[in-house]
Amino acid sequence: MFKAIYDFIYDFFEYILLGVLILLSFIMILSGDAPQVEALQNSLSDTFSFLTYPKKLIQKTTGLVQENKELRRQNLQLIRRNSELIEAYNENKRYEEMLGFRDSIGYNVLPARVINYGSMSIGQAVLLNKGQKNGVTKHLPVISTEGVVGKVVNTGDHTAVVHVFNDINFRLSIRFVDSRVVGILQPIGEGLLQVRDIPTTAVIHPGEEVVTSGFSDIFPPNLKVGVVDEIKHSETRNYQIATVKPYVQLESLEEVFVILK
Repeated sequence: MFKAIYDFIYDFFEYILLGVLILLSFIMILSGDAPQVEALQNSLSDTFSFLTYPKKLIQKTTGLVQENKELRRQNLQLIRRNSELIEAYNENKRYEEMLGFRDSIGYNVLPARVINYGSMSIGQAVLLNKGQKNGVTKHLPVISTEGVVGKVVNTGDHTAVVHVFNDINFRLSIRFVDSRVVGILQPIGEGLLQVRDIPTTAVIHPGEEVVTSGFSDIFPPNLKVGVVDEIKHSETRNYQIATVKPYVQLESLEEVFVILK
């Protein structure tokens, strides 16, 4: 190792000597008090300050980048927190409506949450988070604060499948509130329902409310269903056809009630 150091010094002796002399010269110059020396010192200070500016700029930029990252992280947290607060507020409003509805409906009902909606083996259905362990059995009516949802067709210990009103095979006995005419409601697609075979003498008008008739072993009377959207004659003009817009929007349904018997 010492031989390598010796060889290095021997080979580069002139360069090492020149560096030492330059260093000693700078030390001697900078240690003087002459005006020329002070001017040189100031020039050197400005030069070194200029040379170190990029480093300071990089440090400052890096600090701004880190600060920007932290601000973005905090902003995302605030957005998420705000969304949580809005959801909690909306959920609280729904629960208040449900409590008021449950107190006013006059039936023994079980609140349940919708955990899935779509096509199942029985057709269009929703899946609830309550089942046999909660007293839910087959053929119980299911409603929301807006109106009729469907009927329970299958149950597990902690879940229940509800056949909903917009399935092609669903039928519901209804009554038009003003005219008191009774009919059978069935879906026709695009979120609409239809009642056919209405007597031509019946006076039914758009905007008339539709409720359950009570002529059913499942649904009690006077549960809200929807409102008449259109009334027209059949092609043969032997009867009238009423198009009904349901109150319940199944796509956005979150909480329901099972009417217990």
